[in-house]
Amino acid sequence: MKSLLPVFAALAAAPFAFAAEDVKPTVPAVESAPAAASAEITPEQRALFLQGLGWLVGQQSGLVQDLRVSAEDVPAITEGFRLALLGEGKDFPEKIIAMNDAYSAFIQGLQAAAAEKIEAEMQAAAAENKKLGAEFVRKTLEGDKAFSALPSGVLMKIVKPGDAAKKPSTDDLVAVRYTGKLIDGSIFDSSARDENGVPVPFTAGAGETVQFPLGGLIAAWGEALPRLGVGGVCTIVVPAEQGYGDRAAGMIPPGATLIFDIELADIPAPEAPAAAPAAEE
Repeated sequence: MKSLLPVFAALAAAPFAFAAEDVKPTVPAVESAPAAASAEITPEQRALFLQGLGWLVGQQSGLVQDLRVSAEDVPAITEGFRLALLGEGKDFPEKIIAMNDAYSAFIQGLQAAAAEKIEAEMQAAAAENKKLGAEFVRKTLEGDKAFSALPSGVLMKIVKPGDAAKKPSTDDLVAVRYTGKLIDGSIFDSSARDENGVPVPFTAGAGETVQFPLGGLIAAWGEALPRLGVGGVCTIVVPAEQGYGDRAAGMIPPGATLIFDIELADIPAPEAPAAAPAAEE
């Protein structure tokens, strides 16, 4: 969830900011180059560009994303914006300072209402994603007999079993190549990246590996990888309950079912503890 703190901190500090004098820049002014002649634009283009500027200010303010202001709030907000652009409404600071307690309560109310809306939206998204995920799991089991269901409900297909004598426990460090996908096929993470740093499918036996403590990963990895030997490759389908649950994580939406292609490249030995310094005689 995107943090609300920057917006609320700015709003809560507003009465004090209103009361402060304008701070003059201390950086020496730099003489700017003459502006290039502006291209001729039509009145319609000018209106569109100004609307775009207003849209950008509204987006960057966080009022929609963070405070979830409603359509009923828009006229009052735009009126304040209009007054500011015209240099009017300069009595707002005094008005707000005089009503500081009410203003603080108003901001707290916005914060609480926004948090409730965000939570409701996340729960609704999680429920829908779980429904889609359950259908995906069902179709995967029916359509690919190489998959089997583990006790938790995670699906696992062993593409290459690897060395049966070298299997990890959840106490081990594992070196892996992996690609994580959503059920629509979009990649949200991978040990392999293209020249622009975008995650791409890994190639077994090639490229850098990533090391993780197996016990520190999501439950599905801890259940599946001990069934795989070093050099082995598998695909696991992870219901939300064995993944990230109802919370969002980066590109992973709440309640998402995940797909991981994994190669277990190695089980690195733990580093030996540093020797204690010898006592002086």
